[in-house]
Amino acid sequence: FRDVVVSGEEKMVKPDAAIYRLALARFGLTAQEAVFVDDNAANVAGAQALGIESVLFTDAADFRARLVELGLPIAA
Repeated sequence: FRDVVVSGEEKMVKPDAAIYRLALARFGLTAQEAVFVDDNAANVAGAQALGIESVLFTDAADFRARLVELGLPIAA
C-alpha cells in the first residue's frame, strides 16, 4: 500500500460518507475504481451508498474468493 486512511487519525468516523470521500481523493480514485473492505456491515453499507464496491470480511477464504470474483490479481 502507498498510504492508508485511518478514521481516528482523520478525526472522522465510519460510516460517515466524508471518510470514504477522503480516501477516494487521497488515492485519486473514483468510487467505481475502488474496493472497500471491512468487517462491520454498517461500514460496508456506507461505502456502498457512495457506489464503492464493498466486501464484508468474514473469513480469509471467503475474502480471497471475493477478490478473485472482482478480478483482482491474487497470488495462488
